[in-house]
Amino acid sequence: MKKSLDRKTVSIDFALQWQRLGSFSSVQFAPRGTGFVATYAGQTARGLVLARSSDFWQYRLHLARSPLDLIVCYRHDTILPVTVVEIETGNHYRPHEYPSQFTSYEDAYQARTRAGRLTIVGGLLCGVQRAYDLVADLPESTRRKYENSAHDFQKRRRGRQLASTQTS
Repeated sequence: MKKSLDRKTVSIDFALQWQRLGSFSSVQFAPRGTGFVATYAGQTARGLVLARSSDFWQYRLHLARSPLDLIVCYRHDTILPVTVVEIETGNHYRPHEYPSQFTSYEDAYQARTRAGRLTIVGGLLCGVQRAYDLVADLPESTRRKYENSAHDFQKRRRGRQLASTQTS
């Protein structure tokens, strides 16, 4: 039994619901994969559908040759340098905005959850000074865990990278 959503399922859900999510005037899906080009808030945006926003870091999309403008995900669980549209709640998040369950990095740290850890690591990867300040005040072993996690996401993984759409 499959317990979590995959990108393809979330992509099909987005294809059926994009009109309901607001701010989208049109969406053109890539022939393969989960990429798309959309008119979002009056501007053309290249996007990708992911199961969770933290997959942005897992797939190393911040290291892509052609950057994305928009991420559509089922659940937003980290901070990203791009706009995020969450299908689960219909919320739209600006770049560097906290997921709905947190109001600060301190809240994320106190939660002691995967989403909390990923929110702090996302802040470090985005270069947000408040995340660096929080991590600097932590005990050394904990600080190293956060820094090593952020450092690992800065390295490309072996194999073919996740493809996104190309604009013509």
